[in-house]
Amino acid sequence: MASLAHILLDEGYEVRGSDTIKYINAQKALLERKVIIDSLSSEEYLNADIIIIGHFFFNKELINKLDKYSKIYFEYHDFLSNYLDQSKLISICGSHSKTTLVKLFSISNEYNSFLIGEGVGKKREEDLFFFLESCEYQNHFLKYKPREVIITNIDYDHVDYFKNENEYIKAFQNFIENSEKVYCLFDDAKKLKHKNMVTYGLNKNANYHIEIKEELEDEYLLSFYKETKELVTFNYARKPNHFLELIASVLSFYNEHNYDLNIILKNISNFTLPSQRFNVEEYRGNIIINDYCHHPSQIKYNLEQIDFFYKSIKKIAIFKPDRTSRLVYFKDRFIKELEKYDLSFVLDLANTEEIGSHSSIELCTSKIKYIKSIFELKKYLVENEKYAFSFMSSKNLNDEIKSTKFIIDEIKM
Repeated sequence: MASLAHILLDEGYEVRGSDTIKYINAQKALLERKVIIDSLSSEEYLNADIIIIGHFFFNKELINKLDKYSKIYFEYHDFLSNYLDQSKLISICGSHSKTTLVKLFSISNEYNSFLIGEGVGKKREEDLFFFLESCEYQNHFLKYKPREVIITNIDYDHVDYFKNENEYIKAFQNFIENSEKVYCLFDDAKKLKHKNMVTYGLNKNANYHIEIKEELEDEYLLSFYKETKELVTFNYARKPNHFLELIASVLSFYNEHNYDLNIILKNISNFTLPSQRFNVEEYRGNIIINDYCHHPSQIKYNLEQIDFFYKSIKKIAIFKPDRTSRLVYFKDRFIKELEKYDLSFVLDLANTEEIGSHSSIELCTSKIKYIKSIFELKKYLVENEKYAFSFMSSKNLNDEIKSTKFIIDEIKM
């Protein structure tokens, strides 16, 4: 919603919002643009010409009130489907890494418009493409009719809505039916059918792939191929394989559109990850990581990244589950991945719209501890030991991160 607000501001519209009073990172940029954010108890929105409603707030009580006052309103994805120019629309979808990939595209070309899930959006007056983060949850992305689709991966999720993996995959199949071209990670392309499918990745059998030619101290020497033809060789900061796959998708897209890949590579050379996507801070010799992990595959990748960058340091997982349905369905996989850390802790299940009697305690084993408060970490830490603290959740854990810094100060680590 914050991302959409920026786009509407760029287009010259007056924007005002209603939201929780708790501070959210995305609001800083909105306040800098003089956007007023009212409390949820305010009914200021009844004075608006058009009301756009986030998924969480789209409920019968609100709709009845808006109908009573004959207001024009849309749910978020319904508005976007009517507002955006479909002829320029490139949808970025997939189970994981959508936000990161859209951000890569956002800096790859100065003529791109984009909407990124971290609360950032930009509408350029003379754009060539509009890159839209398109979520599969409750089939919301089926409202969009993109010219082209880029799929990061397909890994069964949203188990509260999709009854099984086949139904989940079918959603992606339905989404790509009317698009002109589809780019898909090679490992997942066999799950889908399309008349114009372009595959990418690190696998040499993909239409486009990246090879690591040389591993230097701080960077890789990489080559990008179309089939067996080498298109470009370049240096890039050392990154895990999953990120290299995203670069492959960017280069694949631009080569299909006949762009100079050297210019694209220069533009993305200083890329920084989006908010809450493996954001790293060093604090008194320790590493603090803030990561958007709510699925077992994301936790697995989190540890792979820590091992990639900080192999010799002790690794601590602090995980806050975000949905009852995920906790229950992926319970065994959550446990399997969390037990791989040196120390693992689970916080209370986040407040959720799902009603149930389940608890984070269900993830506890001899190697995974439940903690009610982050300050309980203190008794498990050793003075003068250095740790990588990985905070993982789709929810905001900034308060827990601040408290952990206080603990580090107390122990004088």
